[in-house]
Amino acid sequence: MRAEDRYSWLDEEAAERLLRGRSAHPSPYADEPGAPALAEALDRLAAVPAAAAATAGRAAVPGVRPHSESRRAG
Repeated sequence: MRAEDRYSWLDEEAAERLLRGRSAHPSPYADEPGAPALAEALDRLAAVPAAAAATAGRAAVPGVRPHSESRRAG
């Protein structure tokens, strides 16, 4: 296999998507209603450190106490 054939799929648009942390190939669902909002939410979530995301997730669920409170209860 020649080197040119190996990377024939890597055009400028695919390279930009990869550099931005996205898939090299666009999703077939990109034109579905709500897809842009979902993509934006996922991008924001990816930028949040894991511990902060877990804390925010627990705080958003009614009836779930933060992790530090559940330790004290025992």
